[in-house]
Amino acid sequence: MVNRYKSMTVPYESRMKGITPCGSALGVRYHLFVSILLLIIFPLSLSAITPIPSAREKALGDSHPALADDFATVFSNPAGIAVLEPVHRYTGIDLRLSGTFWKPANAFKGQNPAELFPLENGNYLGFGLLGPIDTGYAGAGKAFRLLSYASIDVLYPNAAVQSLFTFKIGAEFTGGWAHRFQLDRGVSLDFGFTMKGFYEQRYLGEADVVEFFGLLTNPEYFLDMPYEVTPGIGIDTGILVSFGKHWSLGLTVDDLFTLEFVNYFDTLRSFQEGLEPDVSETRLRLPVISVGAGWFPGFVDDIPWFGINGFYLSFRHLLGGLETYPRNYLLGITAGTEITFWDFLALRAGFSQGLLSGGVGLRFGGFSMDLTIGGEELSNQPGVFSVVDLRLAFALEHRDL
Repeated sequence: MVNRYKSMTVPYESRMKGITPCGSALGVRYHLFVSILLLIIFPLSLSAITPIPSAREKALGDSHPALADDFATVFSNPAGIAVLEPVHRYTGIDLRLSGTFWKPANAFKGQNPAELFPLENGNYLGFGLLGPIDTGYAGAGKAFRLLSYASIDVLYPNAAVQSLFTFKIGAEFTGGWAHRFQLDRGVSLDFGFTMKGFYEQRYLGEADVVEFFGLLTNPEYFLDMPYEVTPGIGIDTGILVSFGKHWSLGLTVDDLFTLEFVNYFDTLRSFQEGLEPDVSETRLRLPVISVGAGWFPGFVDDIPWFGINGFYLSFRHLLGGLETYPRNYLLGITAGTEITFWDFLALRAGFSQGLLSGGVGLRFGGFSMDLTIGGEELSNQPGVFSVVDLRLAFALEHRDL
Protein backbone atom coordinates (compact mmCIF):
# COMPACT_ATOMS: atom_id res chain seq x y z
CA MET A 1 0.00 0.00 0.00
CA VAL A 2 1.16 3.42 -0.71
CA ASN A 3 1.51 6.76 0.88
CA ARG A 4 -1.40 8.77 -0.48
CA TYR A 5 0.57 12.04 -0.68
CA LYS A 6 3.60 10.96 -2.67
CA SER A 7 1.98 11.07 -6.07
CA MET A 8 1.11 14.78 -6.02
CA THR A 9 3.90 15.18 -8.58
CA VAL A 10 2.39 17.39 -11.26
CA PRO A 11 5.27 19.14 -13.07
CA TYR A 12 6.11 22.62 -11.76
CA GLU A 13 5.03 24.35 -14.97
CA SER A 14 1.65 22.62 -14.85
CA ARG A 15 1.16 23.56 -11.21
CA MET A 16 1.72 27.24 -11.90
CA LYS A 17 -0.40 27.39 -15.06
CA GLY A 18 -3.08 30.05 -14.94
CA ILE A 19 -1.68 31.85 -11.89
CA THR A 20 -0.81 35.44 -12.79
CA PRO A 21 0.02 37.64 -9.82
CA CYS A 22 -0.14 41.34 -10.48
CA GLY A 23 1.59 44.24 -8.80
CA SER A 24 5.05 44.22 -7.28
CA ALA A 25 3.92 43.84 -3.66
CA LEU A 26 1.48 41.11 -4.59
CA GLY A 27 4.18 39.45 -6.67
CA VAL A 28 6.60 39.38 -3.73
CA ARG A 29 3.94 37.90 -1.46
CA TYR A 30 3.01 35.42 -4.17
CA HIS A 31 6.58 34.17 -4.68
CA LEU A 32 7.12 33.96 -0.94
CA PHE A 33 3.92 31.94 -0.59
CA VAL A 34 4.89 29.59 -3.44
CA SER A 35 8.33 29.05 -1.91
CA ILE A 36 6.79 28.05 1.42
CA LEU A 37 4.27 25.83 -0.35
CA LEU A 38 6.97 24.00 -2.30
CA LEU A 39 8.96 23.40 0.88
CA ILE A 40 5.89 21.57 2.17
CA ILE A 41 4.92 19.74 -1.02
CA PHE A 42 8.30 18.47 -2.23
CA PRO A 43 9.06 16.42 0.90
CA LEU A 44 5.63 14.81 0.46
CA SER A 45 6.22 14.12 -3.21
CA LEU A 46 9.64 12.56 -2.84
CA SER A 47 9.30 10.65 0.42
CA ALA A 48 9.38 6.87 0.41
CA ILE A 49 6.12 5.03 -0.11
CA THR A 50 5.18 3.12 3.02
CA PRO A 51 2.33 0.80 4.01
CA ILE A 52 -0.77 2.54 5.33
CA PRO A 53 -1.49 1.37 8.90
CA SER A 54 -4.81 -0.28 9.64
CA ALA A 55 -7.49 1.66 11.53
CA ARG A 56 -6.53 -0.20 14.71
CA GLU A 57 -2.84 0.60 14.27
CA LYS A 58 -3.64 4.25 13.56
CA ALA A 59 -5.52 4.47 16.86
CA LEU A 60 -2.34 3.21 18.55
CA GLY A 61 -0.32 5.96 16.85
CA ASP A 62 0.95 3.92 13.90
CA SER A 63 2.15 0.43 13.16
CA HIS A 64 4.49 -0.88 15.88
CA PRO A 65 7.26 -3.43 15.18
CA ALA A 66 6.40 -5.19 18.47
CA LEU A 67 2.71 -5.52 17.52
CA ALA A 68 1.87 -8.49 15.30
CA ASP A 69 -1.22 -10.24 16.64
CA ASP A 70 -3.95 -9.98 13.96
CA PHE A 71 -4.43 -10.22 10.21
CA ALA A 72 -3.48 -6.62 9.44
CA THR A 73 -0.55 -6.21 11.84
CA VAL A 74 1.35 -9.27 10.59
CA PHE A 75 1.67 -7.54 7.24
CA SER A 76 3.30 -4.62 9.09
CA ASN A 77 5.73 -7.02 10.80
CA PRO A 78 5.83 -10.31 8.85
CA ALA A 79 7.52 -12.05 11.80
CA GLY A 80 4.10 -12.34 13.41
CA ILE A 81 3.02 -14.77 10.69
CA ALA A 82 5.08 -17.46 12.44
CA VAL A 83 2.77 -17.95 15.43
CA LEU A 84 -0.48 -16.20 14.57
CA GLU A 85 -3.46 -18.50 14.95
CA PRO A 86 -4.73 -19.12 11.39
CA VAL A 87 -7.21 -16.48 10.27
CA HIS A 88 -9.07 -16.21 6.97
CA ARG A 89 -10.14 -12.75 5.85
CA TYR A 90 -13.09 -12.74 3.49
CA THR A 91 -13.46 -9.01 2.94
CA GLY A 92 -12.68 -5.66 4.50
CA ILE A 93 -13.56 -2.00 3.97
CA ASP A 94 -11.59 0.90 5.45
CA LEU A 95 -12.91 4.43 4.83
CA ARG A 96 -10.82 7.56 5.39
CA LEU A 97 -11.70 11.24 5.60
CA SER A 98 -8.78 13.64 6.08
CA GLY A 99 -8.52 17.38 6.34
CA THR A 100 -7.63 20.43 8.37
CA PHE A 101 -10.93 20.74 10.21
CA TRP A 102 -10.45 24.12 11.87
CA LYS A 103 -14.07 25.31 12.12
CA PRO A 104 -16.36 22.38 13.00
CA ALA A 105 -18.38 24.48 15.48
CA ASN A 106 -19.22 27.07 12.83
CA ALA A 107 -20.13 24.36 10.34
CA PHE A 108 -22.67 22.73 12.65
CA LYS A 109 -24.01 26.01 13.99
CA GLY A 110 -24.66 27.44 10.55
CA GLN A 111 -25.46 24.08 8.93
CA ASN A 112 -22.87 24.89 6.30
CA PRO A 113 -20.31 22.11 5.68
CA ALA A 114 -18.17 24.53 3.67
CA GLU A 115 -17.16 26.14 6.97
CA LEU A 116 -15.05 23.06 7.67
CA PHE A 117 -12.65 24.15 4.95
CA PRO A 118 -11.49 27.79 5.27
CA LEU A 119 -10.44 28.51 1.71
CA GLU A 120 -8.85 31.85 2.55
CA ASN A 121 -6.15 30.07 4.57
CA GLY A 122 -5.57 27.12 2.27
CA ASN A 123 -6.40 23.54 3.04
CA TYR A 124 -6.06 19.85 2.39
CA LEU A 125 -8.89 17.38 1.89
CA GLY A 126 -8.65 13.64 1.29
CA PHE A 127 -10.87 10.61 0.90
CA GLY A 128 -9.64 7.03 0.85
CA LEU A 129 -10.92 3.49 0.50
CA LEU A 130 -9.07 0.26 1.27
CA GLY A 131 -11.10 -2.62 -0.14
CA PRO A 132 -13.71 -3.87 -0.86
CA ILE A 133 -11.31 -6.47 -2.24
CA ASP A 134 -9.39 -7.34 0.90
CA THR A 135 -9.04 -11.07 1.22
CA GLY A 136 -6.38 -13.48 2.36
CA TYR A 137 -5.01 -15.85 4.97
CA ALA A 138 -2.37 -15.56 7.68
CA GLY A 139 -1.06 -17.95 10.30
CA ALA A 140 1.12 -20.99 11.02
CA GLY A 141 4.04 -19.53 9.08
CA LYS A 142 2.28 -18.61 5.83
CA ALA A 143 0.25 -15.64 4.59
CA PHE A 144 -1.17 -13.98 1.51
CA ARG A 145 -3.34 -10.94 0.87
CA LEU A 146 -5.05 -9.36 -2.12
CA LEU A 147 -6.03 -5.73 -1.57
CA SER A 148 -7.60 -3.02 -3.72
CA TYR A 149 -7.52 0.67 -2.86
CA ALA A 150 -8.53 4.07 -4.15
CA SER A 151 -8.04 7.64 -2.94
CA ILE A 152 -8.48 11.24 -3.92
CA ASP A 153 -6.42 13.97 -2.27
CA VAL A 154 -6.72 17.70 -2.85
CA LEU A 155 -4.31 20.41 -1.74
CA TYR A 156 -5.43 23.99 -2.33
CA PRO A 157 -3.27 26.90 -1.10
CA ASN A 158 -6.20 29.38 -1.08
CA ALA A 159 -9.34 30.23 -3.01
CA ALA A 160 -7.43 32.16 -5.70
CA VAL A 161 -4.73 29.60 -6.47
CA GLN A 162 -5.19 26.42 -8.47
CA SER A 163 -5.48 23.33 -6.31
CA LEU A 164 -3.45 20.19 -6.92
CA PHE A 165 -5.31 16.92 -6.77
CA THR A 166 -4.49 13.26 -7.24
CA PHE A 167 -6.87 10.41 -7.91
CA LYS A 168 -5.38 6.95 -7.43
CA ILE A 169 -6.63 3.43 -7.90
CA GLY A 170 -4.58 0.30 -7.47
CA ALA A 171 -4.18 -3.23 -6.21
CA GLU A 172 -1.50 -5.17 -4.35
CA PHE A 173 -0.84 -8.87 -3.86
CA THR A 174 1.39 -9.94 -0.97
CA GLY A 175 2.63 -13.37 0.05
CA GLY A 176 4.74 -14.14 3.10
CA TRP A 177 6.56 -16.77 5.17
CA ALA A 178 7.82 -16.79 8.75
CA HIS A 179 9.44 -19.15 11.26
CA ARG A 180 10.05 -19.21 15.02
CA PHE A 181 13.51 -20.00 16.44
CA GLN A 182 13.65 -20.98 20.12
CA LEU A 183 16.79 -19.32 21.50
CA ASP A 184 16.56 -20.11 25.20
CA ARG A 185 14.01 -20.96 27.85
CA GLY A 186 11.31 -18.34 27.43
CA VAL A 187 13.20 -16.47 24.68
CA SER A 188 12.20 -16.87 21.04
CA LEU A 189 13.00 -15.12 17.76
CA ASP A 190 10.48 -14.91 14.94
CA PHE A 191 11.67 -13.99 11.46
CA GLY A 192 9.47 -13.34 8.46
CA PHE A 193 9.31 -11.66 5.08
CA THR A 194 6.72 -10.79 2.47
CA MET A 195 7.03 -10.35 -1.28
CA LYS A 196 4.62 -7.97 -2.99
CA GLY A 197 3.55 -6.96 -6.44
CA PHE A 198 1.45 -3.88 -7.09
CA TYR A 199 -0.12 -1.90 -9.92
CA GLU A 200 -1.28 1.68 -9.53
CA GLN A 201 -2.85 4.31 -11.77
CA ARG A 202 -2.51 7.98 -10.82
CA TYR A 203 -4.49 10.83 -12.33
CA LEU A 204 -2.82 14.18 -11.63
CA GLY A 205 -4.44 17.55 -12.17
CA GLU A 206 -5.21 21.07 -11.08
CA ALA A 207 -8.32 23.25 -10.74
CA ASP A 208 -9.71 25.77 -8.33
CA VAL A 209 -11.81 24.40 -5.50
CA VAL A 210 -15.19 25.13 -7.09
CA GLU A 211 -14.12 23.66 -10.43
CA PHE A 212 -12.70 20.57 -8.74
CA PHE A 213 -16.02 19.30 -7.39
CA GLY A 214 -17.61 19.98 -10.78
CA LEU A 215 -14.93 17.89 -12.47
CA LEU A 216 -16.06 14.81 -10.59
CA THR A 217 -19.20 14.80 -12.76
CA ASN A 218 -17.29 15.37 -16.01
CA PRO A 219 -15.16 12.31 -16.85
CA GLU A 220 -14.08 13.88 -20.14
CA TYR A 221 -11.82 16.25 -18.22
CA PHE A 222 -9.64 13.36 -17.07
CA LEU A 223 -8.59 12.69 -20.67
CA ASP A 224 -6.46 15.84 -20.64
CA MET A 225 -4.93 15.29 -17.20
CA PRO A 226 -1.40 14.03 -16.59
CA TYR A 227 -1.42 10.29 -15.96
CA GLU A 228 0.95 7.76 -14.41
CA VAL A 229 1.01 3.97 -14.49
CA THR A 230 3.23 2.45 -11.81
CA PRO A 231 3.69 -1.31 -11.45
CA GLY A 232 6.28 -2.60 -9.01
CA ILE A 233 7.66 -5.43 -6.91
CA GLY A 234 9.21 -5.47 -3.46
CA ILE A 235 10.25 -7.24 -0.28
CA ASP A 236 9.46 -6.37 3.35
CA THR A 237 10.92 -8.16 6.36
CA GLY A 238 10.67 -8.21 10.14
CA ILE A 239 12.04 -9.72 13.35
CA LEU A 240 10.26 -10.17 16.67
CA VAL A 241 12.08 -11.28 19.84
CA SER A 242 9.90 -12.36 22.78
CA PHE A 243 11.13 -12.54 26.37
CA GLY A 244 8.58 -14.71 28.11
CA LYS A 245 5.00 -13.46 28.00
CA HIS A 246 5.56 -9.86 29.04
CA TRP A 247 8.24 -8.26 26.83
CA SER A 248 9.05 -8.15 23.14
CA LEU A 249 11.34 -6.26 20.77
CA GLY A 250 10.62 -5.77 17.09
CA LEU A 251 12.45 -4.64 13.96
CA THR A 252 10.82 -4.03 10.58
CA VAL A 253 12.27 -3.07 7.22
CA ASP A 254 9.62 -1.95 4.77
CA ASP A 255 10.83 -1.85 1.17
CA LEU A 256 14.02 -3.76 1.87
CA PHE A 257 14.28 -3.96 -1.90
CA THR A 258 11.40 -2.42 -3.85
CA LEU A 259 11.36 -1.22 -7.45
CA GLU A 260 8.78 1.05 -9.07
CA PHE A 261 8.50 1.18 -12.86
CA VAL A 262 7.00 4.62 -13.47
CA ASN A 263 5.48 5.54 -16.83
CA TYR A 264 4.38 9.18 -17.04
CA PHE A 265 2.08 10.54 -19.77
CA ASP A 266 1.33 14.22 -20.33
CA THR A 267 -2.33 13.25 -20.77
CA LEU A 268 -4.51 10.21 -20.23
CA ARG A 269 -5.54 10.58 -23.86
CA SER A 270 -1.96 9.78 -24.92
CA PHE A 271 -2.05 6.56 -22.93
CA GLN A 272 -5.39 5.49 -24.41
CA GLU A 273 -4.12 6.16 -27.93
CA GLY A 274 -1.22 3.78 -27.32
CA LEU A 275 1.53 6.41 -27.48
CA GLU A 276 4.87 5.92 -25.75
CA PRO A 277 5.27 7.39 -22.24
CA ASP A 278 6.69 10.90 -22.08
CA VAL A 279 8.89 9.79 -19.18
CA SER A 280 9.81 6.25 -18.09
CA GLU A 281 12.01 5.55 -15.11
CA THR A 282 12.78 2.89 -12.53
CA ARG A 283 12.83 4.01 -8.90
CA LEU A 284 14.40 2.19 -5.97
CA ARG A 285 12.56 3.04 -2.76
CA LEU A 286 14.51 4.02 0.32
CA PRO A 287 14.01 1.32 3.00
CA VAL A 288 11.89 2.33 5.99
CA ILE A 289 13.52 0.88 9.12
CA SER A 290 11.65 0.91 12.43
CA VAL A 291 12.33 -0.53 15.89
CA GLY A 292 10.07 -0.87 18.90
CA ALA A 293 9.27 -2.57 22.18
CA GLY A 294 6.13 -3.95 23.75
CA TRP A 295 5.19 -4.57 27.38
CA PHE A 296 2.32 -6.91 28.18
CA PRO A 297 1.57 -6.65 31.91
CA GLY A 298 0.16 -9.67 33.70
CA PHE A 299 -1.25 -8.02 36.81
CA VAL A 300 -4.78 -7.96 35.35
CA ASP A 301 -4.81 -11.55 34.12
CA ASP A 302 -7.12 -12.60 36.94
CA ILE A 303 -9.82 -10.09 35.97
CA PRO A 304 -12.10 -11.99 33.56
CA TRP A 305 -13.78 -8.96 31.99
CA PHE A 306 -10.75 -6.66 31.63
CA GLY A 307 -7.44 -6.93 29.81
CA ILE A 308 -4.43 -4.89 28.71
CA ASN A 309 -3.24 -5.90 25.26
CA GLY A 310 0.02 -4.02 25.65
CA PHE A 311 1.96 -0.78 25.85
CA TYR A 312 4.04 -0.01 22.77
CA LEU A 313 6.92 2.39 22.15
CA SER A 314 8.51 2.63 18.71
CA PHE A 315 10.90 4.71 16.67
CA ARG A 316 10.04 4.75 12.99
CA HIS A 317 11.87 5.92 9.87
CA LEU A 318 15.44 5.48 11.14
CA LEU A 319 16.69 6.47 7.68
CA GLY A 320 14.48 9.55 7.46
CA GLY A 321 17.53 11.80 7.54
CA LEU A 322 18.74 10.28 4.26
CA GLU A 323 15.66 11.26 2.29
CA THR A 324 15.99 13.95 -0.37
CA TYR A 325 14.31 16.34 2.05
CA PRO A 326 15.42 15.01 5.46
CA ARG A 327 12.67 13.97 7.82
CA ASN A 328 12.79 15.28 11.39
CA TYR A 329 13.44 12.29 13.64
CA LEU A 330 10.94 13.56 16.21
CA LEU A 331 8.21 12.50 13.78
CA GLY A 332 9.28 8.90 14.26
CA ILE A 333 8.49 8.67 17.98
CA THR A 334 5.35 6.56 18.34
CA ALA A 335 3.54 5.17 21.39
CA GLY A 336 0.24 3.42 21.99
CA THR A 337 -1.81 1.21 24.28
CA GLU A 338 -4.96 -0.91 24.06
CA ILE A 339 -7.31 -2.18 26.77
CA THR A 340 -10.23 -4.58 26.35
CA PHE A 341 -13.53 -5.24 28.09
CA TRP A 342 -15.30 -8.62 27.88
CA ASP A 343 -13.26 -9.59 24.80
CA PHE A 344 -15.50 -7.64 22.41
CA LEU A 345 -14.78 -3.97 23.22
CA ALA A 346 -11.36 -2.33 22.85
CA LEU A 347 -10.30 1.21 23.73
CA ARG A 348 -7.10 2.57 22.19
CA ALA A 349 -4.88 5.61 22.51
CA GLY A 350 -1.68 6.63 20.79
CA PHE A 351 0.86 9.28 19.87
CA SER A 352 2.77 9.69 16.62
CA GLN A 353 4.33 12.50 14.57
CA GLY A 354 3.76 14.86 17.50
CA LEU A 355 0.00 14.28 17.40
CA LEU A 356 -2.50 12.29 19.47
CA SER A 357 -4.80 9.52 18.29
CA GLY A 358 -7.45 7.25 19.73
CA GLY A 359 -10.24 4.89 18.85
CA VAL A 360 -12.62 2.13 19.72
CA GLY A 361 -12.99 -1.39 18.35
CA LEU A 362 -15.86 -3.88 18.46
CA ARG A 363 -15.69 -7.57 17.67
CA PHE A 364 -18.59 -10.01 17.44
CA GLY A 365 -17.45 -13.41 16.26
CA GLY A 366 -15.80 -12.92 12.88
CA PHE A 367 -17.13 -9.39 12.39
CA SER A 368 -15.09 -6.41 13.55
CA MET A 369 -15.54 -2.64 13.40
CA ASP A 370 -12.92 0.00 14.20
CA LEU A 371 -13.42 3.74 14.55
CA THR A 372 -10.31 5.92 14.77
CA ILE A 373 -9.44 9.60 14.95
CA GLY A 374 -5.81 10.63 14.67
CA GLY A 375 -3.46 13.31 13.49
CA GLU A 376 -0.97 13.15 10.66
CA GLU A 377 1.89 15.44 9.71
CA LEU A 378 2.09 15.86 5.93
CA SER A 379 5.41 17.72 5.92
CA ASN A 380 8.83 16.57 7.10
CA GLN A 381 8.80 18.82 10.20
CA PRO A 382 6.55 18.73 13.30
CA GLY A 383 3.58 21.09 13.27
CA VAL A 384 4.07 22.51 9.76
CA PHE A 385 1.11 20.90 8.00
CA SER A 386 -0.92 18.76 10.41
CA VAL A 387 -4.24 17.22 9.42
CA VAL A 388 -6.90 15.07 11.07
CA ASP A 389 -7.62 11.53 9.89
CA LEU A 390 -11.01 9.90 10.53
CA ARG A 391 -11.11 6.15 9.84
CA LEU A 392 -14.00 3.68 9.88
CA ALA A 393 -13.18 0.07 9.08
CA PHE A 394 -15.14 -3.18 8.86
CA ALA A 395 -13.82 -6.71 8.36
CA LEU A 396 -15.26 -10.21 8.10
CA GLU A 397 -12.90 -12.98 9.18
CA HIS A 398 -12.85 -16.58 10.39
CA ARG A 399 -10.34 -18.03 12.83
CA ASP A 400 -9.48 -21.72 12.87
CA LEU A 401 -10.16 -23.30 16.26
